[in-house]
Amino acid sequence: HRTAALLVAALAAVHVVATTSIKTNVGLLLGALAASLLHLRRVSRVLRRNAVLIAVAVGVLFVAVSRNDAAMTAISRGADRVALGIEILRARENRAGYSSFERRADWQRAGIAGWAENPVFGNGVEAFRARYGYTSHASHVDILYNSGVIGFTLFYGVFLSLFLRLYRARAGGFEEARVVILGATICYVFMSFAGNVHSLATLAAFVASGAAILRRA
Repeated sequence: HRTAALLVAALAAVHVVATTSIKTNVGLLLGALAASLLHLRRVSRVLRRNAVLIAVAVGVLFVAVSRNDAAMTAISRGADRVALGIEILRARENRAGYSSFERRADWQRAGIAGWAENPVFGNGVEAFRARYGYTSHASHVDILYNSGVIGFTLFYGVFLSLFLRLYRARAGGFEEARVVILGATICYVFMSFAGNVHSLATLAAFVASGAAILRRA
């Protein structure tokens, strides 16, 4: 079972790198790094115990991908996007290969200005899209504009609830699950500031399953 799980996880990671957006790739990287640093001893122990299985999974995946030119091209392109995303975060401006940062900044400024008109309740569901014809490409801006401080507090309160559950369950077992939940929480929070994640079915599934696991812990 562990071998199959590791193969699926490795394949999923490669698929994400090859096919998803800059913010998703960088979000996953930040989530994994943060969870590993905060649970360094536990993560190191798990890696040591599963070193052989991990090596086999990575080897099988490497052989399969290296024999497929299209897969290699897609993965290379995904890795380049990760590097580009980190550079954009550092520079806070457009970079060659990505010209949307400044446009997104304009949308977000417009969203914050509109939210200030009705800060508590917001302007109504999908009000930003109705006014401008598109979203702000940032969950926190869309939620503030549409639902005000009330909606913003409720949405990010979900992530705060998960963090509090992780803290209370720190001695309650489910160590591996807690590391994954922490990393995914950090990933989604980061992604929410760079895209519209509040309507994602995957976020709803993660919150539901994470809360259920932590309640048992």
